[in-house]
Amino acid sequence: MVARTEPTLWLALVAFLGAAIAGVLGILFWRRRDQAGARWLGIQMGATTLWLVGFGLELASPTVGAALLWFRVEIIGLAWIPVTWYAFVAEYTDAENPMAARTIVLLSLLPLANVPMILTNGAVHTLSWTAPQLVESGPFVLLSVEHGPVWWLNVGYSYLVISLAFVRLLRHRKRSVHRYRRQTDLVLLAAIPPGVLNGLYYAGVLPWPALDPTPFAFVFSGLVIFWALFRYDLLDLAPIARRSVVENMDDGMLVLSPDRRLIDANPAAQRLLADDDPIGSPIETSFPELDSLLGPLPDPTAGNTPLSGHAGSGGRRTLELGTDSLTLQRNGGQRVFDVKVTGLHDRNGAVTGWTVVLHDVTARKRREETLTGLQGTAQEMMRPETVDGVCEHVVTAARDVVDLEHVAIHLRRDDDTLQPVAYTDDVRELYETPPSFDIGEGLQGTAYERGETVVVDGDRPADAARDLDTSIESALVTPLGEYGVFGAGSTTRTSLDDETIHFAEVLAATATTAIARADREETVRERERELRQQNDRLEEFANVVSHDLRNPLTVASGHVEQIDDDAHADAIEQALGRMEEIIDDVLTLARQGEPVRNPDSVSLATVAEDAWELADTSGGALSVAADLQLLADESRLQQLLENLFRNSVDHGGADVSVSVGPVTGAPTGFYVADDGPGIPVEERDRIFESGVSTAQDGTGFGLAIVRQVVEDHGWAITATESESGGARFEITGVSRAAAEHVDGGASRSN
Repeated sequence: MVARTEPTLWLALVAFLGAAIAGVLGILFWRRRDQAGARWLGIQMGATTLWLVGFGLELASPTVGAALLWFRVEIIGLAWIPVTWYAFVAEYTDAENPMAARTIVLLSLLPLANVPMILTNGAVHTLSWTAPQLVESGPFVLLSVEHGPVWWLNVGYSYLVISLAFVRLLRHRKRSVHRYRRQTDLVLLAAIPPGVLNGLYYAGVLPWPALDPTPFAFVFSGLVIFWALFRYDLLDLAPIARRSVVENMDDGMLVLSPDRRLIDANPAAQRLLADDDPIGSPIETSFPELDSLLGPLPDPTAGNTPLSGHAGSGGRRTLELGTDSLTLQRNGGQRVFDVKVTGLHDRNGAVTGWTVVLHDVTARKRREETLTGLQGTAQEMMRPETVDGVCEHVVTAARDVVDLEHVAIHLRRDDDTLQPVAYTDDVRELYETPPSFDIGEGLQGTAYERGETVVVDGDRPADAARDLDTSIESALVTPLGEYGVFGAGSTTRTSLDDETIHFAEVLAATATTAIARADREETVRERERELRQQNDRLEEFANVVSHDLRNPLTVASGHVEQIDDDAHADAIEQALGRMEEIIDDVLTLARQGEPVRNPDSVSLATVAEDAWELADTSGGALSVAADLQLLADESRLQQLLENLFRNSVDHGGADVSVSVGPVTGAPTGFYVADDGPGIPVEERDRIFESGVSTAQDGTGFGLAIVRQVVEDHGWAITATESESGGARFEITGVSRAAAEHVDGGASRSN
């Protein structure tokens, strides 16, 4: 038996030290197991620890039997290293799609089957190894065995699994951008030493052929990866994360080399490129629109191109060339992108390439254009003077606003049906005659009855909209208040999104406001037309009265002068005079009704005196208690006072005394009072009606004319009792033209 040498024992201590390092690394990796691949590195370092502990105890064992015991422990540990290494690489390169449990089980079948083969070798079979013995290998005394077929099967399997992992790393490195490529290089560096040394060991070309240095190489790999974890955020910024975020992001991202060649592009960007295999090609051929937009970029080959811009994480700085807009024609449609260019740099801050991010803003631009169109449409809707004109404008503008080609407006009629009043040419082509609907019938009638938007699309048959014989694929109808409904449909779109429905409802709400405005204006115009017709008829009536009645009266008055019987002549003359008064009052009343729009500043005293002169007030007396400057139509105010003065004379006699003056207190106004018999209380509410008179020979039109003049000025009039018991009329709500009135008054008698 060969005794263990001192160098062998020192080698055992080195193995224990390596096991300790691997164990610590395993714990540290396991604590970061929430990061991609870290858990598999932790398990691998645990297997390496088991391998080295077994190797150290094997070296310290004095007999072949004891050494074989720990040799079995070593083999159990090393059998799991290829599986854990492949699992780490798989998760590192594609964290978005973690390795399935079924795959892990399949990879572990051979290592699991090897465990009983190891434990029973020698006692049951010799398929794994034979001829165990302690041999001298340089300064060391080591266990040596003859490897059997099961052993070589496991070795071949291990090389196959590790090779697959190595190929996966190389493929991933080729796809990676600069920063991620450096990370991949570190992983490759960690993978090379174990494979090379193990291959040299089995080739028998190492200085000490019986010594397998592979477990020490795996400790080295663990140290390299752990250093990379802190130096380059290996597991935090792994390409896995990049694939998870960048390659699945909606924004297109490209990486350009300093000479404007495409280094990398995510799927969203590749869909915009002209080449099927764009990587490595100049962007002037693969993406000519972007090349034109970018123009000349800073040239790093002319010397260092120091970065400017803002500080990023870790104190790094980024060079941002700003954002521009790019419009592309792709797949038969126009798309708009915001383009952002950022410089890539090395440790010295020199630009080594560029990243270009393309953010699709087509939907936002379309919304902005639609909202702008809605705003313009809303303004244009307010211009038509008729409801039908508004509806015609709405259907013309709606096609662009809601992007639906079949647009129609149905309005409710007196027979409770919804009749089409405006529609696009597409609707006219779809129907020979656009249909009408009863309330509650079809899509239009249902939407009107419910007072809410109703939608049909690919999920709901369009025949619900009474389109049994049309090619309508999707449609919506939204109410126009009490007026009717707005409907829009398409023969090409199979579904309507929420945005389209919202814009249609906004358009319909605006249209409802415009229709209501036009309806009110139509009503006002119709009322004005009726009033003009009424005024024309009154004017015609007045002319008839003036011509057809006044002329015979004039003739009759002329013949009265020829009558010899004074008594009969006086009676006839009085009757004719009364008829003329009635005609004058009727003409005056018929020509009233126009509101006073531009009143002037007038003197109450002056107008009262002029009215007193013109009225038939011989024998009566007028006194003006105080003057008052007020805003009024002077001729019509005089007309008002003339009629009040005549009323006083008619009821109070020829010697009646009349006073005029301002009303004290509020509201502002003036009064006309007399000392006649007064007005009975029960008659005061109706004396201003046409044809009503308390005098036996009154026409009944005088006070009606007074009321009309008052109303045309916007004033109010009340009848009450004067201090002497006569009649008193108070006109209030009068606007003063000056703040003061003149006291002292004036008097006039005839």
